[in-house]
Amino acid sequence: MANQSTTDNLKLDITFDNSAYIYTVMPFQIFKGETGGLFDIVTDGVIRQNEMLEHVDYFSEKLSSYSESPGIKSHALGDFTKYYDFMRNHFGNHGEGRGLTVFKLNTSKINPAEGYDSFKNMQAQFSNSASLGQSTIQMNGMDEVRVYINPEAAIGFLIFGFMCVTPDGNIADQLSKTEFFRNIGWRRNQTLGDTQIQKHQWKFNAEQASGLSMYETLNCYFSNFSDCIRFYQDRPIVLYSIASTTIGSRSNDELCELAYEIIRVPDKNAPRFENELTEPSVKRIGRHVAFTALNEGAMIIESVNQEVKVKGLANKYFPAFILTLNQRELLLKTMQSIAHLDTRELSGHNEAIFNKMENLRNRLLILQLKQIFYSVSNLHEVELFFNQLQKAFAVEKMLLENEQSVREMYNLLEVNRINDNERIEKEKAELDERRSNIINTILGAIGCLGLFSFLKDLIPFYKDSATYMGWYRALSILLPIIVMTYIVRLVFYSKR
Repeated sequence: MANQSTTDNLKLDITFDNSAYIYTVMPFQIFKGETGGLFDIVTDGVIRQNEMLEHVDYFSEKLSSYSESPGIKSHALGDFTKYYDFMRNHFGNHGEGRGLTVFKLNTSKINPAEGYDSFKNMQAQFSNSASLGQSTIQMNGMDEVRVYINPEAAIGFLIFGFMCVTPDGNIADQLSKTEFFRNIGWRRNQTLGDTQIQKHQWKFNAEQASGLSMYETLNCYFSNFSDCIRFYQDRPIVLYSIASTTIGSRSNDELCELAYEIIRVPDKNAPRFENELTEPSVKRIGRHVAFTALNEGAMIIESVNQEVKVKGLANKYFPAFILTLNQRELLLKTMQSIAHLDTRELSGHNEAIFNKMENLRNRLLILQLKQIFYSVSNLHEVELFFNQLQKAFAVEKMLLENEQSVREMYNLLEVNRINDNERIEKEKAELDERRSNIINTILGAIGCLGLFSFLKDLIPFYKDSATYMGWYRALSILLPIIVMTYIVRLVFYSKR
């Protein structure tokens, strides 16, 4: 059925039970360097804030030529009339460098790279239906390709949004069987058979010898950005949005197992334990909303009326999803910056590493104040979904670990600096004492010469009664002795 549909290039009819809207998110780091592979490792360490902004500006300028309106960035994704005012600052462009900058790409301008000659430009290639691997699920065209940028953290997110439909029963059951979203088969330097490879590819039609996996799609259409971005995962984080009463009416145990198979995508051939699943935990809101989340993504099931499209349901929850993911990725980026610090420099007195740590501490504080928050919506179900995502993504735990790591390393550097300053002060005091001893010795020698001269002239002066009167001679002899005695006593008592 799927092969026939892809061959005839027909789109299936959409109903609530047989369709789901899916957002796939691929995080990446923004940098500026030599051209390489999109999945090469970036080890830039701790970079200054102005360097980050330079990298982001370079990437944004390059990205603008592919946006729907060159130089103009779209504001939002989803209905923000239901969200708090401060949320708009995270998705809109209210001032330079604020929050997340959003680009909606014109896929007709994105052409395949060298080596992918059998494929068309991205819009033409993905405008029609395509099978997801070897499953009966079809993508009815890709209608969302966006890039979100977090300038202050130099990270970004590539988002694909598309409707999935199946002709065979329930969409959730079919999603639990497909291995399209599994990372095996996307990794580099793997030798896989044709059958295994086809499980992870979009199959466009029967005439095309091969399809495109997510990994191959990025290399095919986004290799032009390899000099400024790096993906560090080969599997997207996925949000599955389903509008169905039949799926939502299943028991918690059934939904838990179904969500695990869909989100986690375990090895279908591996034997299972007999134990019941405890994760993912299913959260129900009233009698029309159920959702759950794991580290790999999340699934939303909601009952809506016939006038609401499944994409509208996805857009309702996607802002909370991308904002939580943004929090996780910027904390992971901070952890990476901490890991790249040279431990040998931390044990010594190094002004440069101290400045790096100071910048890192300030940046973490700014990011925490501006982008780590625990409320996104006045809709109860969206708010609880956001909270569950933060738990699944361990946002609060990573924040505390980052703060503790930076604080302990900063304290270590501060202790080393204090010890070095004390050592320097001690050495300076010893040097001053030696200098004082030398000066005192010189002054003592000069004083001895003066005393010798005084004694030498004392007797002739005392016997010279013809020139000086007796009282004058006695006063002249006693006065220096009295003054010298007073000075010695003054110095002696001042040191006690």
